[in-house]
Amino acid sequence: MKRIIFSLAFMLFAFVWAQAQTQKVIFEYDGAGNRVLRKIGVGKITKSDTLFKSDSLFAHLPDAPINGLRVYPNPANEILNIEFTTLPETKVEFVLSDMNGRLIERGKISITLTPLNVQHIGKGTYILQVISGEEKERFKIVKQ
Repeated sequence: MKRIIFSLAFMLFAFVWAQAQTQKVIFEYDGAGNRVLRKIGVGKITKSDTLFKSDSLFAHLPDAPINGLRVYPNPANEILNIEFTTLPETKVEFVLSDMNGRLIERGKISITLTPLNVQHIGKGTYILQVISGEEKERFKIVKQ
C-alpha cells in the first residue's frame, strides 16, 4: 500500500515538474537551405514567462453589469432577446461577434425589448457585448 501511495505521489510530482518547464526548438540550416541541426532546449519557467493581468491580450471590461439588462433565451435558435427593465439615458448598442472577435452584427438599441435575429449565423458559441455609455456587459451566446 505504501508503495502505491509513493508511486502516485511521485507521478504527481513528475507531472507538476514537467508542466513547469519550457521547451525551445532551434534549427540550423546550411547554405543550400537544408536543415543540418535541431536542438531542443528545456528550461524552467520564470516569473517573466507568465502573463500578468496587464499583459492580457483581451480588452478589460468593467465588472459592473448594466442594471436591468437581460438576454434570453440562451441557447438560442432563431431569436435572441435583449431586454431592459428601463432603457438607460445614454446611447445603447450591441455587438455580436464570434469567438475569434470577428464582427457578425452591430446595431443600436432604442426600445426596451430588442429581438435579434440569429437564424443566419451557424451553430456555435458567440459573444454579445451590450454597451451603454461607459458600461459594458458581455454574454456568451450559444446558437443551436
